[in-house]
Amino acid sequence: MAKILHAKSNIKPKRKDISKFSKLIMFIKRQKEGYTPKKSKVLEKQQIQQFLAEASNDIYLRAKIVLIFGVVGAMRSDELIKLETDNVQDLNSKFLISINTSKTKINRLFTVVDNEEKTILNLIRQYISLRPAHTPHKRFFINYRNNKCSTQPVGINTFSKLPFRIASFLKLEQPHLYTGHCFRRSSASILSDAGADFAEIKRHGGWKSTSVAEGYIETSMQNKINVAQKIFSNDACSASTSGAEKNLRQQKATISI
Repeated sequence: MAKILHAKSNIKPKRKDISKFSKLIMFIKRQKEGYTPKKSKVLEKQQIQQFLAEASNDIYLRAKIVLIFGVVGAMRSDELIKLETDNVQDLNSKFLISINTSKTKINRLFTVVDNEEKTILNLIRQYISLRPAHTPHKRFFINYRNNKCSTQPVGINTFSKLPFRIASFLKLEQPHLYTGHCFRRSSASILSDAGADFAEIKRHGGWKSTSVAEGYIETSMQNKINVAQKIFSNDACSASTSGAEKNLRQQKATISI
């Protein structure tokens, strides 16, 4: 009897195709109307720059590197976890990062270049130099405290809470709304504000769907100001931008912090 009950408990329910139930589909769509899903708040470029400049390296060095990689590379939390030392190459004038993603099966490459203050690359090199020689694994992100690294790799919960810690340091409103999706959403939003089109944004984040990529973009206050200035500009009615000029702007659209 016990064997029969065990066998029945392992029976998986059959999936039903609901595409034929038109009334059910219409009902579900009606229920969805007016619903706005909660999304992580984003960090704007000047907020990222402020954190990198003002936060103490003794406490926040690892957080700074995660922030840099997460925003510049539009990295997911699981991609940050799986990042290994072999995926990070120091090319003197920049770092080349390779991401082996499992969610979309699209592997990505991105580069980290220096900022105007020439501090970003040195921050990354400082963190790498603190890695213990006897570390028994290749995970890139390891625990950091008081200017020292241990061999213990960083877990998913730590990555997910970092946006909250950064928002709290910056004294931003509702810091609890800065969740694990913050870096990826911030990346897409900053790139969009820089003039990138959806094709470039999709390539950058490895998104296959335009609608999914749109969901990651938050219109910044600076973008709204730019739109208002264009509308009320004296040349707004007469000025026109050629296709060549638009393409040139899109080619220059990159994420730099």
